[in-house]
Amino acid sequence: MNQSDIHLVDLPNEILLMILKRLDNINVLYSLMGTFDGQFDILLQDNIFTNTLNMISRSSTDNDDDDIYSIDDQILDRFCIDILPKIHHNVKHLILESMSMKRILLAGNYPNLTSLKLFNFGQNIALNYFTDKSIFQHIFKYQITELILENNDNYDYVGGRILSKEYNNNIYVSILSLFKNLQSLSIVGSFTSSYPPLSIVDLPSITFCSSILTKLCINVRSLDDCLYLLDGRLKQLTIFIVQIRYIYNDLSIIHNTDDLSNLKYFSLTCYNLTNAYDNRMIPLFRRMINLEKLTLYIRITDRHTFVDGTHLHKEILMHMLQLHTFIFYISTIIQINDLVHRLSNNDIQQTFKNIEDNIFTNTLNMISKSSTDDDDDICSIDDRILDRFCIDILPKIHNNVKHLILESMSMEYILLAGNYPNLTSLKLFNFGQHIALNYFTDKSIFQYIFKYQIRELILENNDNYDYADERILPKEYNKNVYLSILTLFENLQSLSIVGSFTSSYPPLSIVDLPSTTFCSSTLTKLSINLRSLDDCLYLLDGHLKQLTTFIVQIRYIDNNLSIIHNTDNLSYLKCFSLTCYNLTNAYNNRVIPLFRRMINLEKLTLYIRLTDRPRFVDGTHPHKEILMHMSKLHTFIFYISTMIQINDLVPRLSDDDLEQTFKNIGYYQTSSTEILMHMLQLHTFIFYISTIIQINDLVHRLSNNDIQQTFKNIGYYQTSCTVSYCRRSSKAICHVFSLPFAFDRLEVIINRLPIIIFHHITYLTVFDMIQFKQEFFVLIAKACPLLKHFGIFNRMLLLRNFDKYKADYIQSYSIIQFSHLISLDMMVQDQYYIEQFLLDTKTHVPRLIELKLFYSHLKNVTKNFTRDATRHNCAHIKRLICYDTCDYPKKFDHYFPSLNIVSYPSST
Repeated sequence: MNQSDIHLVDLPNEILLMILKRLDNINVLYSLMGTFDGQFDILLQDNIFTNTLNMISRSSTDNDDDDIYSIDDQILDRFCIDILPKIHHNVKHLILESMSMKRILLAGNYPNLTSLKLFNFGQNIALNYFTDKSIFQHIFKYQITELILENNDNYDYVGGRILSKEYNNNIYVSILSLFKNLQSLSIVGSFTSSYPPLSIVDLPSITFCSSILTKLCINVRSLDDCLYLLDGRLKQLTIFIVQIRYIYNDLSIIHNTDDLSNLKYFSLTCYNLTNAYDNRMIPLFRRMINLEKLTLYIRITDRHTFVDGTHLHKEILMHMLQLHTFIFYISTIIQINDLVHRLSNNDIQQTFKNIEDNIFTNTLNMISKSSTDDDDDICSIDDRILDRFCIDILPKIHNNVKHLILESMSMEYILLAGNYPNLTSLKLFNFGQHIALNYFTDKSIFQYIFKYQIRELILENNDNYDYADERILPKEYNKNVYLSILTLFENLQSLSIVGSFTSSYPPLSIVDLPSTTFCSSTLTKLSINLRSLDDCLYLLDGHLKQLTTFIVQIRYIDNNLSIIHNTDNLSYLKCFSLTCYNLTNAYNNRVIPLFRRMINLEKLTLYIRLTDRPRFVDGTHPHKEILMHMSKLHTFIFYISTMIQINDLVPRLSDDDLEQTFKNIGYYQTSSTEILMHMLQLHTFIFYISTIIQINDLVHRLSNNDIQQTFKNIGYYQTSCTVSYCRRSSKAICHVFSLPFAFDRLEVIINRLPIIIFHHITYLTVFDMIQFKQEFFVLIAKACPLLKHFGIFNRMLLLRNFDKYKADYIQSYSIIQFSHLISLDMMVQDQYYIEQFLLDTKTHVPRLIELKLFYSHLKNVTKNFTRDATRHNCAHIKRLICYDTCDYPKKFDHYFPSLNIVSYPSST
């Protein structure tokens, strides 16, 4: 028997990654970096091994808690001398012990380091390194967005070693003064000691302020310090975890009492007894109107009754409509006498069970999904279950219901089963104009609920956008649906109208309507489809004064500047998402000026396809023209496709060139300066931008690398980019997008697709400029596992050696699986693509229900509808759409047993 030795480096990279990522990355890097060839070192520099480095070790003894140390000196030496200089540019998160911090940070530049966790921290570390004179000043000041400190200093005012005011200045003030881009700060104590708490009662009002901090975990001396932190110093704070040493019943200090609408998670711990629960704690909790998670550890004294479930529900939980998690420990000490009702354990627990029952009935989802060969259909729950709910259950629990998720056909039956006095949120599937005409009027039987109670309305609209259809007329639809909603739902704060994937509902168009149409003084969130950019601009001209979140899909963005719109800054807008699937040439003249008005934007999502531009949109452009003007922006998610005309003067940029432009502006989360420099608050930018240009001798030919480099230049490193040049049509197209890819649609891919997984894509079109070989379809099936709609297009017959092509196209591959594909559009001159997808020996499409192609190709590939090898993939097709005229042979119906719609051009 022959034997052969397989070396570790002989394994495929995929297998190596599967093995190595199960091991500790520090051990992998220490043991393997530099021991094999350079290619293996490149593999070890993958983000899996280099993004996060944990450089600490724990020594557990029988005598004390786990002590934290730096890693072994021998390992540390090898890292600092040999490993970190090679991988420092990949490191984003460092976990260090204070004594080795300096040496490790000096071993590289760490241009992408954003998170630092430091053990055995103390005042001495802050004095030496958390200053403007620190050798790490640049990293701390401009890069670190997350800082976690395990503080080992002991809280001892008597000992004289730690003075409260000095400690506040040396630690807390120093941190927020130096770390300018800090978004998350956590200072935790070791279990055996409690570090000196922050006390800002006697400090200036501008102390400990931040306009970007979103998370804070800290110990404070008193409740007053907590209230000071919530008085507007930390305007963006959404997570606040605080341990308070003392909660006094002193009401002499007057604090801000405004609602804390930004706060989503609050945790309060106080180990000392307090008698200020009713006077001071409850009013604080009631300000947290949008809280989603509450954690509470408190010990209460001097009350007449125990704090039980009834009290919590009435005094706190009823005022937090978004709350979904409540973790608590509450201890109550009371004086007992003959007047005190003696409650048992069971009595107390029953009051919490009553709350639990309320939580269990807060949200009712009364729909079901029917997964068939078709798309997932939304239906009402089974009739038998529905009857039981409406007759027996809803009349008993309707008082508790706050959120209903319904299907339109059963809405009336369910809403008539109770009064629902606390119902504030309604999500409705299979919505259409007929529902609005029947129920969204002042004469509706549900007029009171809709008019005065509903604050959140989500509609999945099944109406199809087809102006040629006499059933749907734009002006009537605007009046019957959109105007009716804002007229009837007077207290609406959030409105989302989304389309089903297979159809796009009629968009709102208010250009020709009166100026008072579609107005609201309460709406803070709107997600909607619009006909044109002018409709978007009208909505932002003061119609919706409280709008903070605006998610819009626009059908057309034209270059018409004849309408004069308001150009005031949109200072209230925090989140904006713009999607336009159709090509536009109005990006510079109309879209960029809109972005520049959003001066306080925090999250930007952009999907856009551009044409008629002299060059591609790269990272330099959005940085200069948009992002630099959004100082609060923290998230930018994008897809930008650019199509240009090419000639000999157009620079040929590679994928990497374009991606580098995003890294150059500090965006490390992209794939390949006209917007970003105008949004100074921007922290999130989600985008897809497609640019189409004409290519000629004057256009510089950019590669993927060229484009991606522009994004690297602005600090956007996690990007991907593809650039394709087509001499035949004198056009070039560039797709650049942030990673992970956040959209469900990708169009006009020409022969190239980045080697990544597109987890959300359900709609994809590709253009055949060079023949697609079978490996391209294998790549698509792997890269787009949820693909539902696939279009393949070419405009000319490509000359091929058919016999050679056929062998090259088939032999070495197994059957390609498109498990979710329901619609296939093949407007192609080559019938080989038809064969590729209809032959069951090549492709498996078990859910295919719609097929678009030339009838002549279909007839040839199926051998006049007699070929058994193509019969299986045609068995479930319900809609056949042909691009040429067709006739029907006798066996046609037998070949397509599920067919109910056939469409083709008239022969006359």
